[in-house]
Amino acid sequence: MRGYFGAFAVGLLLFSGASTASAQTIDASARTGAGQSAKLSAAAVPGSGVTLEIALPDGRKQTLAGLGEELTPLGGKPGDKALMVLDIDNDGIDEIFVRVSMPPRLGILIVFRWNSVYGEFAPVEFTDERDQKSRFLAVDFDLPVSIDPAGKIEAQFVSERADGRKSYYVARYRWSGDGYVQSADN
Repeated sequence: MRGYFGAFAVGLLLFSGASTASAQTIDASARTGAGQSAKLSAAAVPGSGVTLEIALPDGRKQTLAGLGEELTPLGGKPGDKALMVLDIDNDGIDEIFVRVSMPPRLGILIVFRWNSVYGEFAPVEFTDERDQKSRFLAVDFDLPVSIDPAGKIEAQFVSERADGRKSYYVARYRWSGDGYVQSADN
């Protein structure tokens, strides 16, 4: 599983929390089933990027380093949640939603799901309207991403044409049971 995440470390996690001049941190917990949970601790240190450490129920640690430059609020505004733990399919196991920034000004949303075979959290796939798959959702850096209690995701985008005119879009993704699929109701 570690090699899987090494290849995945295109830089991806977001957390927001106590912020100081030198670092951002956040702590949370996520249910993994059978009455167990994992403790999450993420830190964003300028110059080093974001690291997520997960204390797994069996006592091991899952560490994901260099996951992005900064922790970014889901709503796109200071004070908004940057990390969301939500049981989107009502199975008693939480999914972890995180957002980070990547250069030059790109936002990334990743959803992690508990993988009971490996005993670790793994990213789920996003499938767009062209059936292209990715382990993250690229989102506009400055615009909000919303996630409803059922796990539906709405990401706002803006594009600028060569003539300077701007177009605004909303991409909607729904949970398919094992990943996210772009909805046709755009």
